[in-house]
Amino acid sequence: VEEWLEPEVLRALSRWRESGDASLVDLELLPGIRVEAPGVISFALLRPSVCASLLAEARHYSEGGFPAELPNSMNREGVILNDIGLRPVFTILLRKHLAGIAARLLGNDSERATHLGGVPLGTENWGGSTLNDHHTFIVRYKPQGDRGLAMHVDECDITFNVGLSGGDSFVGGDLAFCGMFGDPTLGCS
Repeated sequence: VEEWLEPEVLRALSRWRESGDASLVDLELLPGIRVEAPGVISFALLRPSVCASLLAEARHYSEGGFPAELPNSMNREGVILNDIGLRPVFTILLRKHLAGIAARLLGNDSERATHLGGVPLGTENWGGSTLNDHHTFIVRYKPQGDRGLAMHVDECDITFNVGLSGGDSFVGGDLAFCGMFGDPTLGCS
């Protein structure tokens, strides 16, 4: 799994992986990291070749006529990667890599960073220090099919969204975050 990650991600995680102390994850080393909005942080995670391979695997599975459940109740096209034999590799990705990032961004007070380059992260202890499972899937959007996703509340505590399409092959689209459910001060405008 390590060869899937951008090299800077491995450098950012190295001290955490040696010690187990998530406060040692060096967020500043994560490639392209920035605070998009309070509690919404973006950075490059996977190498482009891995993104292309995951898309190809999902496409081959879908075109092969194999039985497949839809990833959720809102999308008509996609595949649950856990169901096509990839659960073990994504479990490794979660435990050996994403868990440290999640704890540093969204974990316990002793591990969680509060700022990134002087900008407040706007995060709290949202369970980042206790990640233990994942529902890993790909959804496909296209003009003749699913074109978007209605506003909704995710059932999970933490979501890692990974854009698999390269910037040169995709134009447009937004991912909107409307705050924490139940907080009237954090609604979409």
